[in-house]
Amino acid sequence: MHCRSHPMSLGLPTNHRAVPRPSSLSCEVQLATAALGRARRIPAEVAERCRRDALQFDPAHGAGQYVLDALLRQVDRIDSSYKV
Repeated sequence: MHCRSHPMSLGLPTNHRAVPRPSSLSCEVQLATAALGRARRIPAEVAERCRRDALQFDPAHGAGQYVLDALLRQVDRIDSSYKV
């Protein structure tokens, strides 16, 4: 099996000097994905939760600052002596 981004897939020359090794990240991802077998559907509620969770690390949505602030509040309630 070879990648869609591999020169053989693109109809380019395939002699050993013309074909680079398929070591690009996209190729690795394609091969790893193919090794997993058939794709499974992700339930809509799981996809929505993943989207929502990912937003907390988006720079436009605080980039994790809200999470850090919440964790610091929890630590403060347990023992605020770390600030000293």
